[in-house]
Amino acid sequence: MFKRSTAVPSGAAVRGARAAVLMVSGALVLGSCSLVDSAAGGSEAPAKPVRVESREDAKTRAERVQDHVRTLTGLERDPWANLAGYFRCSGRGMGIADEGEPYQLGAGTQLKAADEQRPEVIRALREKLAGEGFKIVSKKSGADTWDFEAVHESDHYTITVGGVKSGQGVSVMVTLPCQAPPAGATSPAPTATA
Repeated sequence: MFKRSTAVPSGAAVRGARAAVLMVSGALVLGSCSLVDSAAGGSEAPAKPVRVESREDAKTRAERVQDHVRTLTGLERDPWANLAGYFRCSGRGMGIADEGEPYQLGAGTQLKAADEQRPEVIRALREKLAGEGFKIVSKKSGADTWDFEAVHESDHYTITVGGVKSGQGVSVMVTLPCQAPPAGATSPAPTATA
């Protein structure tokens, strides 16, 4: 006799877990939209790129900043919660930036922390970043899930840190300012492998 199983196949479980992580990470990146606007100087006039940098180089730079934050906290990154989005610069419309147009990078990750250690981790990180010369802006209010923003004024990037839902650690969002891709830059075309 055939018994119907309620177990989820491992492939489906992995896909489900990835989808959940993408939704959480997507919320991190989409939550940065207001941060992207503030980093670029508002939405009235189109933001001017502050540097020329390829998307790959910008992502590498954002990951270095995330690694620095991870080092300061002593926490491990959640390998399932990393997402980067290339958004149109302030004043240039909303949405994802097309290839070849100026963009702002929002790169989010989560650090593994127990719920009871999260407030102390966030407090200590805030103090360490302030000690490194970052301008600290408190963000906690009402429904806002971000605890603070650390602005690196000379390099024009922002680190936003906050607690997320119970059991999900500490969220870290790095937002780079409006940047122009190198002339003629496009993403590499996908290739097929045999």
